[in-house]
Amino acid sequence: MEYSAVLLCPGGGIVRHEDTQQVANVYVGDFETMEDAVNQACLSLECTHLHKGVLSKGEGKSGYMLVDHQDLESL
Repeated sequence: MEYSAVLLCPGGGIVRHEDTQQVANVYVGDFETMEDAVNQACLSLECTHLHKGVLSKGEGKSGYMLVDHQDLESL
């Protein structure tokens, strides 16, 4: 399954493009499990896994929410 990391602002809200309102995201890759995707995302995005696919760049900083491409389309 293919995964992307949705950008989150420090307050936890989803970052969207100002004009199109499209969800800002970074492609992570194609993985067998969510756990594999989380591990790769933490390495490539230099962040820490908090809980259930939520990744943090540090206290008071922005982060990411890891989703599969089906869930990304619904956002």
